[in-house]
Amino acid sequence: MYERCNDMKLRDPELLHMYANADGVMVPSVTHIINIKSKPALVSMANAIGKYQNWDIKEFMGKKALLGTEVHKLIELFLKNELEGYEVQEQYPGFIRQSMIRFNNFKKWFEMLEPELIESELQLAGKEYGGTLDSIFKF
Repeated sequence: MYERCNDMKLRDPELLHMYANADGVMVPSVTHIINIKSKPALVSMANAIGKYQNWDIKEFMGKKALLGTEVHKLIELFLKNELEGYEVQEQYPGFIRQSMIRFNNFKKWFEMLEPELIESELQLAGKEYGGTLDSIFKF
């Protein structure tokens, strides 16, 4: 059984990726659990791509993480009708363009399917782990 994290016990800023469940016990996030698991195939693939393309894989992955975070923020603001006045800041050459392409793809999907937003950024925790659901839609 998973319950909403109440407002007093969302995330502990001192314990990244931890949530307090209904009993007040700190539990790890699903993301934290997944990140613990070694992914040797992904590391090998990333290294191979990096050598072939002459990329710095850590820099490449860092840029992709920044991009994903920015697009997530744009979508969250859009769903909350709080996008007006928000400006994407250039983090590296092409960042704004790449962010807007991905965000506009989401908007096309959203406008085409017209889902009803049920919840956004819903934090849940159970006895063993917790997490945040980005969005729940009804189609």
